[in-house]
Amino acid sequence: MRMPILLASALASTLLCAEPASAAWKTTVYSPPGSPGFTWLWGVNASGMIVGQDDFGGLLLDHGVATAVNPPGTLAALTGISNSGLIVGSYFDGTGTVQTSFLDQSGTFTSFALPGESNTSIRSISANGRYLAGTYTDGVSVLQGFVFDRDTATATTIPLAAGQSINVVQGVNDAGDVTGSYAGAGSFIFSLSTHTELAVTSAAGLTDIRLRAINDAGQVAGWATSATGTLVGILGTPTGGFDTFEVDPGGQTVLYGLNDDGEAVGFVVDAAGNNQGLIVQAVGTVPEPLPAALLAAGSALLAALRRRRVR
Repeated sequence: MRMPILLASALASTLLCAEPASAAWKTTVYSPPGSPGFTWLWGVNASGMIVGQDDFGGLLLDHGVATAVNPPGTLAALTGISNSGLIVGSYFDGTGTVQTSFLDQSGTFTSFALPGESNTSIRSISANGRYLAGTYTDGVSVLQGFVFDRDTATATTIPLAAGQSINVVQGVNDAGDVTGSYAGAGSFIFSLSTHTELAVTSAAGLTDIRLRAINDAGQVAGWATSATGTLVGILGTPTGGFDTFEVDPGGQTVLYGLNDDGEAVGFVVDAAGNNQGLIVQAVGTVPEPLPAALLAAGSALLAALRRRRVR
């Protein structure tokens, strides 16, 4: 069932990120009207359509128009959207213990569960709509991560490193590469094609990295603990480094979704504990400051050219 909601006012600001210093981003904090205390944005597609959840259940945000999207009689969380507009999400029953996942194609809801498993939770869909990623509870009550290929109807359980257990699997790209985090600390990137796993636990000035999204360029997004102990949003690559985002000093900034243009979404928890949606967009680059010696050399050259013209 879809119910239109008027768009709330959004607070936009430009944030210059710490790494690299040449990157410039626009951050927009978003809350629907009547839902000031809780908004999470989970996913964004190539058209800029965003999905998430708020006090009204599933939230679809399409270029300034917000719509509640929920299977009849439920309050859902919309956790991903493909480039064609196929939405995935989940909801709990009245007891809050049984989770049901679904796919929504233009208002037609189809339930989804891995055969023989319980509490299947779809947490993302690839841009091309082929892959689903999430978690389920196996027969011995152990949380497992999966990636599901809709073309072949094949589910692959994410293998765990020795001594590790899954906390979350979320984020999948068109190659079936998946991001997730361990129950203890740190995250991983799992390659479906090679069945190999890359551990991502820390970076310069960051610890306890929690990855939640991956795009076709290999960029990942999530959050981490900064050197000052605050939770900051991160966007980048494990090899090239991360841009960091701290929208509300003293609060928490989390990135949850990412498209192939590098646009990310998530949420901000302010000092009062309110959760507001967050949209992060690249707005170009800022020239790096020139070293003093180079500036001095340039000034000398300009002076020499002026003298030459006078002669």
